[in-house]
Amino acid sequence: MTWFERPRDPQEQNGFNLIGAEVRRRRHALGWTQRHLEAYSGVDQTVISRIENGKQYGIRWSRFALLVDALGGLAPPPPREPWPGAALLSRQPGDVDD
Repeated sequence: MTWFERPRDPQEQNGFNLIGAEVRRRRHALGWTQRHLEAYSGVDQTVISRIENGKQYGIRWSRFALLVDALGGLAPPPPREPWPGAALLSRQPGDVDD
């Protein structure tokens, strides 16, 4: 570890790894190399490699937005169980309990 690196929080590192895996998955689904993605997004290939490997810790949102746009977006999130209070929020005045 060099003087400027700090130990990563495991949850934070897991987030970097998940983002990188999704970028790689989407790039492979498109049949692109990292150089193709560089050409379409304007994000340097070495940065793309570091993102995919969970090692790119600092990137501006505007650059990340270019990357996601070039990929056509990332996969939708998996379906989640509804929040328990959601049913209460969707009730209308006059509704009766079953």
